[in-house]
Amino acid sequence: MKKNVCLGSKKDGNPYAGTVEEGISFDTYEVTCRRLKQYDSITNPIIMGPYELISRSLVDHAKIKEGDSVLDLGSGTGITTLEILLQNPKANVIGVEQSKGMLEVANYKFHKNYGKKLLECTNDPALIKYWNEFREKSKVHKDNVEFLLNDFEEVELETQSIDYAIGGSFMHWTNLGNSFKQLKLFLKPKGKVLWSTTSHFYNDSEFPASEYGFRYNDFLAHVMDEVKKKIGKNNVKDYRNIARPKHDLESIQKISLGNGLKTEKIGTRVIHVDLQTFVQTHVPVFVKELIIPDMDESVSQKIVNESIASVINNPSALKDIKHKYDIIPIFESKKD
Repeated sequence: MKKNVCLGSKKDGNPYAGTVEEGISFDTYEVTCRRLKQYDSITNPIIMGPYELISRSLVDHAKIKEGDSVLDLGSGTGITTLEILLQNPKANVIGVEQSKGMLEVANYKFHKNYGKKLLECTNDPALIKYWNEFREKSKVHKDNVEFLLNDFEEVELETQSIDYAIGGSFMHWTNLGNSFKQLKLFLKPKGKVLWSTTSHFYNDSEFPASEYGFRYNDFLAHVMDEVKKKIGKNNVKDYRNIARPKHDLESIQKISLGNGLKTEKIGTRVIHVDLQTFVQTHVPVFVKELIIPDMDESVSQKIVNESIASVINNPSALKDIKHKYDIIPIFESKKD
């Protein structure tokens, strides 16, 4: 399993590598995206971030009952954990997360610590407001949650003790075979996993990444060209490599069946990615990963910022209006 679950590990461009700043970074992105209205239907706008939206989609499909044991896979900062308990207040949730920083935030949001480290590291009023709102919702559920600091592929839980597992944007960070093997061990007979992934991992037949995925947007290619001019580097990875899916439904079904679970695709979430958010949060990470991964952080950030500023003034860089979606397929894997 990769060692972090934010926008990438330290090697891939995330400078935080499991410290409390990683959890702060993750929730800051969620808060940033909350300013955009997501839509459940044409007439039902809802204010939530992408991870909350995905969590709700997964929990909506589960049929969790009173007293059920629910495993939150890669529980992160507790977003999915709260959604499970809001919909099912009498469930019991075990969250497994291997990033200390993410878990630090989750424990604060569920009243299991006082957040001293976190509050010393941020003065962002929007983030603090979000945390306060979250804590107000979570306080009645804090005794129904246990968070474990561990790698899911290595964690030891009681055999056949779990009714449901929920994995929001988690499975693609793992070895699928190992994860399905673990799930078969922990799930009760007929137990289910509701999980989602992304378009850089799974090629959705209805919404192919190459046609719709935001990682293919031409804006990124223009920024990369500007960076290459500044550093005199020509031989770099094709930016489309970060978006080329590794799996389709057939390959996932084969892996899951080989490890004792039957998998079906049950839906697809198509989330609009705002250009400003894409430029602020994703473009710098992708460019540094593909072109300047080993450069000093302050120097590389300056080069990326200058390149973005130059590209924004180039009308031809803003013509791609098709590649602007995050494609989120939803799966159900069932143990016989």
